[in-house]
Amino acid sequence: MTHTRRAGYAVLGILMGAACGSAYAADPLGFYVGAGIGHSQVRNDVQFVGASGAPILGPLGLSEGATGWKAILGIRPLSIIGAEAEYLDFGSASGSASIPATVTTGGLNATGDSHPKAPAIFAMGYLPIPLPYLDIFAKAGVAELKSSVNASAQATCPIGLPCIPILIPPYSAGSSSTRFAYGAGLQVKLASLAVRAEYQRIHSSSGDPDLLSLALTWSPL
Repeated sequence: MTHTRRAGYAVLGILMGAACGSAYAADPLGFYVGAGIGHSQVRNDVQFVGASGAPILGPLGLSEGATGWKAILGIRPLSIIGAEAEYLDFGSASGSASIPATVTTGGLNATGDSHPKAPAIFAMGYLPIPLPYLDIFAKAGVAELKSSVNASAQATCPIGLPCIPILIPPYSAGSSSTRFAYGAGLQVKLASLAVRAEYQRIHSSSGDPDLLSLALTWSPL
C-alpha cells in the first residue's frame, strides 16, 4: 500500500469519526418526537343516588370503544433504556348499562358519556435483540388521569308489580388523580423514522382506560 493511499484512508477515517462525533454531540440523548392514533376502551363506574341522596341499587359499569390519540416526547440515551413523556386522549365514548329488575326489586337503565385524558411519564425498557431495525419494549410510569362523566338513568318496576317511578337526578362528575400506567409494543426503524404498534393502560379504581395505537416517531440523525 502506498503512502498516498494510507494517508487517504487516514483522512477518510478522521472525517468519518468527526462526522459520527458531531452527530452524537448534536443528539447525545437519542431525542425523538411522535404522535399516534388508535382504538381506545373507555370505562367508568357510575353510582346513581335518589332525591334523598341515598344510593340507588349498585354501581353501574359503563364501557365503550372510542378513537384515541397521543403525543410523544422521548429520549433514549442507551440502547436498552429510555424515558417518554406523553399526552394521552382516550376520546369521548357514550354507552349504556342496566341492572335488570327482579320479582322483588326494581331495575335501572342508564346511558352516559365519558372523556378521559392523561399526561404521563414512562420509564422505557428495550429487549437487547440483534436486529438494529426492530425494537420490542415495555414501559411503566405514572399518569395524571383526568376524567369527566355525565349520565342519566331511569328506574324500572319489579317484574309483574306496579310501582311509583323513582326520581333519579342526572349524574355528573369530574376527577383528577395520579395513577399507575403501563404498556408494551414494538417498532420498526427506518432511518430517522420509526413506526410503532403499542398497547397502553392506566389503572384506575373507577375503570381502566386503555389505548391500542399505531404511531410514527422522528429523531434527528
